[in-house]
Amino acid sequence: MNYDVVVIGAGLSGLMAAVAAASKKKRVLVVARGMGIITIFTGSIDVFGYWPIDEAKPLTSPLSGIQRLVRKDPEHPYTKVGIDAIKKGIGAFVEAAGKGGVQYVGDLSGNILIPTAVGTVKPTCLVSSSMAGGDMKSERNVLICGFSGLKDFYPDYMAHNISTFEMEGLKLPRFRARTLNVDVGDRTSGLNCLTLAGRLEDQGLLRAMTEEVYGHLRTGERVAFPAVLGIRNSRDIHKKVEQACGVPIFETPTLPPSVPGYRLYKSLEDTLREMGVHMLIGYDVYNPKTFGRRIGEISIAMGKREKRVSGRAFILATGGLVGKGITGSYDRLKESIFDLPVAAPKKRTDWFRKRLFDPAGHPINRAGIVVDDHLRPINKKGEPVYDNLLACGTQLFGFDALREKSGGGVAVSSGYKAGVEASRM
Repeated sequence: MNYDVVVIGAGLSGLMAAVAAASKKKRVLVVARGMGIITIFTGSIDVFGYWPIDEAKPLTSPLSGIQRLVRKDPEHPYTKVGIDAIKKGIGAFVEAAGKGGVQYVGDLSGNILIPTAVGTVKPTCLVSSSMAGGDMKSERNVLICGFSGLKDFYPDYMAHNISTFEMEGLKLPRFRARTLNVDVGDRTSGLNCLTLAGRLEDQGLLRAMTEEVYGHLRTGERVAFPAVLGIRNSRDIHKKVEQACGVPIFETPTLPPSVPGYRLYKSLEDTLREMGVHMLIGYDVYNPKTFGRRIGEISIAMGKREKRVSGRAFILATGGLVGKGITGSYDRLKESIFDLPVAAPKKRTDWFRKRLFDPAGHPINRAGIVVDDHLRPINKKGEPVYDNLLACGTQLFGFDALREKSGGGVAVSSGYKAGVEASRM
């Protein structure tokens, strides 16, 4: 099989790389072991929430924060990607997700503050339309509704914690919790969010739920649900519940498995297939064949058979330590397919700080693959390891996604730029 662009990895950065390359009319293959961590993340796109990372007050504008960052930090992925590609990447993401059926709200000019399932508030840039009503800048009080038997969402715990949560310059609305007794089944063994989301596509169950919620409402409230209002029909379900309750409703992120993450994956997958992208999910990639400083082929393990795939350009989007694109022994980190150099503190004792929640974050979180301004992995001399290999996403060196709240933005923008760069090779 021969392609113009071969994307290895099907997380957010890999899918966006495929979107960008396919939009340039290139023949694209996405091959991956699985769907990546996209199905366990919240579904909101954190572009830039905190900078410097030990700052307690979130950034009002992701774009203004990035503009300051790129003048001071030449190693950060946003500096490598560039402001123009960041803007275009965000726009391409919103368009691609929308074509697949998931509408996103927000832009780079301002962060949205949304509540989390553990009772905190986090800044994010883009949220699906089902979460948009949860912006904590609104003073409207909130009724949090959970479900009896749902083991991944605890409304009383969320309401209690958020009642004591403080953020400079933000006055939070009042939260109160109710657990719905509507019969969703499996109350003994417990439901997860993905299973419940599928069941709530049943119209009878949905009607019973809405009637119970309506009975708990007080004047001036909006309603928060865990993110379980359907899978494929979530927009229609959201609209029906909101009309029946007569007040704004919104979903809030939950513990994995993530229904919004699954919705996003399916929306991007549908868009890519519509664009003619070939996708092979559930297969290992190994044994790359190189010719000097160029990669010619990779092998794909398909059961007992091996399929060789050639390409003009290859994009590595296999993730960092969580996604297992980077693995490690006791004292060394390595990239798992091409054995690319991984930048990290030399001593394992220097990977972590003494305090678990140190405001400056842990050095290991910044570990990753160093790239040039075209996103090609480079060696210690600053030379591309391979001329036709690019890297993107959470495996890039030089940023702390957890502290910065920048993981989604780096994935989207670096994936987009990698796809554009690959289409020129």
